[in-house]
Amino acid sequence: QFFIEVVRVLKSAFRLAGQLPPVKVDTPAAARAGIQCFNGIGGYLTLIQALKRAREAPIKAIDIETSCLRPYAANARILTCAISYGDVNFSFAIDHPKSGWAENQRALLLIHLKAILTDNTTKVAHNAPFEIEWFAKYFTEDVVNHDAWECTQMQAHMLDERRNGQGLDDLAKQHFGIAYKSTFKLDI
Repeated sequence: QFFIEVVRVLKSAFRLAGQLPPVKVDTPAAARAGIQCFNGIGGYLTLIQALKRAREAPIKAIDIETSCLRPYAANARILTCAISYGDVNFSFAIDHPKSGWAENQRALLLIHLKAILTDNTTKVAHNAPFEIEWFAKYFTEDVVNHDAWECTQMQAHMLDERRNGQGLDDLAKQHFGIAYKSTFKLDI
C-alpha cells in the first residue's frame, strides 16, 4: 500500500512538472546587464530615488562587500552595498577607494540606507549575521532591527545539512545555473 501511494505521488509530481514554464538560465552578460551600479560619478539622484523605492518594498535583499572580515579592524570599511527587490537590482559605493561621492552626497546615502535598515520590512541576506554585525558597528548597535532579517545561509543549512555547498555562489549555480558572484569583478 505504501509503495502504491509513493508511485501515485511521483506520477502526480511528474505530471505537474510538465506544466511548469521553461527554465530560464541567465548568461553572465544578462546578469551584469540587470544591475545598476553607482560609483559616485553621476547618477546620484537616480540612486536616491532607488533607495527610496527600496525602502517601500516589503522584502529586499541586501549584500555588502567589505575591506576585511570583521568590522573591528583599524580602517575597516563597507566598500559597497547592493540592494535588490522584485526585478530591481542596484549597487553603490560607500567607502570604496574609487568612490566619487562628495561628502554631503555620501552622508545622504547613509541616511537613506539607515532608514532601510531600521524599518520593519524584511531584509534578506546570505549570512545575515555578517551584514548585521557590520551595520551595527558602522552606524550604531540600535540601528539594526534583528527581527526583520532573514538569513538564506541558515535556511540553506536547514534544508541541506551537509558541510559544503551552502555558499551563495554554490547555491546560485545549483538553483539558477550561474555563479553570480564570480560573474562580477569584486576586487578593489
